[in-house]
Amino acid sequence: MTNKSIQVISQPLLRFSLYCFIYVTCVCSTTDSWAFERKAVSANGLVATYYYKKGVMQQPPVIFLGGSSGGNFYDNYQNYAEDLVNLGYAVLNLAYFDYRSNGKIPNKLQHIPLEYFKKAMDWMEDQPQTSKGQFAVVGNSRGGEAVLLLAIQYPKISTVIALVSSAYVGGAYDQKREVSGSAWTFEGKEIPYVDYQKAVANYNPWWEIIYDYAEIEPFAIPVENMSAAVLLLSGEKDEIWPSTEMSRRIIQRLEANHYNFPFQHISYNAGHNIRAESWPDLLQFLNKHYPRR
Repeated sequence: MTNKSIQVISQPLLRFSLYCFIYVTCVCSTTDSWAFERKAVSANGLVATYYYKKGVMQQPPVIFLGGSSGGNFYDNYQNYAEDLVNLGYAVLNLAYFDYRSNGKIPNKLQHIPLEYFKKAMDWMEDQPQTSKGQFAVVGNSRGGEAVLLLAIQYPKISTVIALVSSAYVGGAYDQKREVSGSAWTFEGKEIPYVDYQKAVANYNPWWEIIYDYAEIEPFAIPVENMSAAVLLLSGEKDEIWPSTEMSRRIIQRLEANHYNFPFQHISYNAGHNIRAESWPDLLQFLNKHYPRR
């Protein structure tokens, strides 16, 4: 396959064509194709919602992760899961921390073990509706950071889609920015991270720390160690952090390391919230690189 590195703005015609594809695919199927199930998941310490098509086996699994807003972020966008189920996928909207947590998951983005996400993968593979052996993961913002880290550790992840992601491992976060340490752990150890507390104290705005290469490069996510097709989606007007610049840096790292899997970057004339603009491109990438069986 040919690697791709593209910075473009999606055109309305592309979105229209892709929505027509979804519509025709669904309409041409039987009425049962619209019958999907939605159920809460609490097994194995998970907090998630599972979407799948009733009575259909071998649905490729897709896991969605939100960002620093916490909770089950993508349940607020249930139509995304419905779109994918109607296209033949099974979807798990997974929470990994929640500011209002009752104790089942952390109440801050701090020391989240990557093994928690592996539990979610194992749970999905145990479901009779879900196909086995490969996963697609979709993450928004800090969730984009997470899916890149996960794909490095778990080769079953064959497709990665990161929206407005960082190129660097980030520090812990809560609503008051009063926590310290890494956001993530693996095998009981903190994953080395950018010290956001130091950044807040010395940079205005805080994300300008990414322009201090000596400070930040040791914490770049080693994306070249993934074995997955990669789609990066970013907002040119992102005021939370410069997601387009960081996506470009990820692409540069992949290119420099002669990455052997497809990769692509699409940027939009938008801010940190690019979900509506990017959805058709996300679907197109999944359809191409993670097809239904």
